[in-house]
Amino acid sequence: MISKSPMPLGVKIKLIREARGYSQEQMARLLKIKQSKISDLETGKAEYDDEILQASKKILEIENAPLLPHEIDLYKDRIWVWNDMITANRIIEAVALRDELSCVMPLHYEHDLILLYLMTDVRLLIKERKSERTDEIVGEIMIKAQAYLEGASNDALHLYHRNNGFLNVKFGNSKEGLAHYLKSIDIAGDNMKPDSAIYAVIGLAYSSLGKPYHAIRHLETAIRENRSDRVDPNSAHTMTMLAQNYILTKEYNSAKKLIDICVPHARRTDHKLILSNALLVQGYLYHQLGQYREAIAIYDQHLKMPTNGLSISSIANKAQCFFALKELAKAHEVIEQGRVLLQELRGQENHIRGGGFGLKLLSLRLDAVQHLMSLNNKESLSYLENVAIPRLAVSDGYDKFFALDLCNGLRQHYTKKRAITKANAVAAVANDIMAEMFFEDAEV
Repeated sequence: MISKSPMPLGVKIKLIREARGYSQEQMARLLKIKQSKISDLETGKAEYDDEILQASKKILEIENAPLLPHEIDLYKDRIWVWNDMITANRIIEAVALRDELSCVMPLHYEHDLILLYLMTDVRLLIKERKSERTDEIVGEIMIKAQAYLEGASNDALHLYHRNNGFLNVKFGNSKEGLAHYLKSIDIAGDNMKPDSAIYAVIGLAYSSLGKPYHAIRHLETAIRENRSDRVDPNSAHTMTMLAQNYILTKEYNSAKKLIDICVPHARRTDHKLILSNALLVQGYLYHQLGQYREAIAIYDQHLKMPTNGLSISSIANKAQCFFALKELAKAHEVIEQGRVLLQELRGQENHIRGGGFGLKLLSLRLDAVQHLMSLNNKESLSYLENVAIPRLAVSDGYDKFFALDLCNGLRQHYTKKRAITKANAVAAVANDIMAEMFFEDAEV
């Protein structure tokens, strides 16, 4: 049953009593009043006096729970204060307030209040990350929250879709995550305050979907809305992602300006994750500019950092650079290093974007580079045309771009061999990939 304004006090207590498993007869006995009195109170034929109300709340274990309209409004305001604490990273205070506000949970008919509480609790859990089970616990709460969507306010629904967006993007389901984020913005409408974080994650989702122009639009908005001259880890990550998308759209000067800010910042603050991302993008920038020696030097810096999925990307890119320099022996040596690294990463799928599927894509990248260096071999041609390019073309934005590199290599090979029909077929595939990536279609 959904709370409607105003729900009579007696009806609320009846719903809680039934949820707690008490009959009217049991309540009457515990309160030392007649059962008919309980019936009259719950149907509104009689009013609760303070003594019976407090005694009823104690029996039902809801002494501190808000039942009256002004109490409900007060608790909603307190939950928004709780939200603000989390935004301000006042985590210790927020944890203390969580326990205090948890008294709303037995009020299962108060959909709006409970959804607000659950969604704020999810935000706090994500910020805390004090348990290895955090992701599992958050997932369970999001499933539980679905029972309270009907009748919830726009404010609560905004938080629900925002949290869902964040979690889906985090776990690699960018399309669904993006849909939730856009829904949250639509719900908020003109009442939405400028929020750099939400635009940043939307930009990240578009980037993962291979939509660089949409990604750039939202990442630029995120940077504008940050309204701070100070570079922090969040803004550095946003700038790095923006630089990556500038490279995809060949805006190399814009990309370099951002990377020249992010790399020194990450070194100065010793933020290894930000530095890892920034170095990979910096190497990729020089790579695309044809400055292969500079790119290799930066990839080498990246590979000295703790091993993760990004290390395979650096190795695949480094091998491509050696291939472009016609240093095939070094390219093959790098690929073999990548295969050793892949073996080390097996069993660490939870720490790699996309999990086991992500690991397979990384392996596919290494295989593709190796086959790209053996285009006179029919098996290599078949692998690139029928396995690597089709799979990479439906993956995330960087993999789509890599698929375009492979198409370019194949097209050049077929053109040299004067296999014009084959060259045109590969060009058509590349055009389809580019149309999906760069065509300014409606937002997902």
